[in-house]
Amino acid sequence: MYQQTVDTDVEKGFVKILKELEAKGTPAKEWYLPHHLVLKPNKPGKVRRVCNAVLRYKDVCLNDKLLAGLDLLHGLLETIFRFREGPIAMTADIESIFLQTLEEGAQFFKELQPLFAEHGFELKKWVSNNAQIQNVIPDELLSTSSIKKIEVDPTAEEPSVLDLQWTVTDGTLQVCRCTKKEVTKPITQRKVLPLVSSVFDPLGLFAPFNDEMHRLLKNMWSKFGQRWDNQIEPEAEARILKWKEQLQILSETSINRKYFSRIVSQIGLHVFADAYFRSQ
Repeated sequence: MYQQTVDTDVEKGFVKILKELEAKGTPAKEWYLPHHLVLKPNKPGKVRRVCNAVLRYKDVCLNDKLLAGLDLLHGLLETIFRFREGPIAMTADIESIFLQTLEEGAQFFKELQPLFAEHGFELKKWVSNNAQIQNVIPDELLSTSSIKKIEVDPTAEEPSVLDLQWTVTDGTLQVCRCTKKEVTKPITQRKVLPLVSSVFDPLGLFAPFNDEMHRLLKNMWSKFGQRWDNQIEPEAEARILKWKEQLQILSETSINRKYFSRIVSQIGLHVFADAYFRSQ
C-alpha cells in the first residue's frame, strides 16, 4: 500500500523516476528527502506518505535552502467571518469556498473542479446548504454527511470547517471545541496546561471563561514556580475540576452560521473593553 502512494505520485507527475545519469546528480546540490508512513486509527486501510523537509543532516535541512515565498493563505478569523456572510455556503476538502449567489455557486463548481483536476488535485466531499447547487454536483463528489466541520486537520474522518462543526440542515455553527478526556488525580500543572490549551475558541466568544484558568496558572507559577508534577493546592484543584465540568457546555453551544436572516442596508460595529488588571 505504501508503494502505491509513490506510484500514484509518479502517474500524476508529482515525482519522476530518474535515469541513471540523472541519479548521479550534482554532489554540491544533491539532497535525499526522507519520507515516512502515517496511519490514522479512524481510517483503517488508508495510507498517507509524508515527506520530511525539516529533518536535518549536518545541521542543514531542505527547508533552509528553499525560498518561503509569500503567505497566500487567509487567516483563520477572516475565513470564519467570510463563511458567515452570505446566504449560500459551499465547502470542499481542499479549501473552503464562500459564495453569495446561486448562479455563482453552480458556476464556481463547474470551473473549479476541472481546474484542480488539471493540476493533479481532485476536490471531493462537496457540500452546500442549497439543494439546487447540490444537484449540480455528481453524487460521487458529494459529502455523505449533513454535518460539515471547518477543520484544522483536513485528514479528520468527519468533514469540518476549521475544526468547527457546521450542521448544514439547520444552518448552525458550533463555536468552540474542547477535549473530552478526563483529568485524573493527582491534579498537577502538567495535566492542567494541556487541558486549558485544548479549548479551541477562534472567535473568542468564551474568552472570559478561558481567562479564569490562564490567570490561575499564572498565579500558581508566580507563587510556586513551574513544579510540573507536584500536586496543586486543594482550592486550585476544586476550581479546575469545576471549570472542566463546564467544558461540555462550550462544546454544545452553537450560533447561526449566517450573520443575518434578512438583507441589511447598514451595519454598525460596537466594541466594549475593560482594563481589568487581573487579565494581564
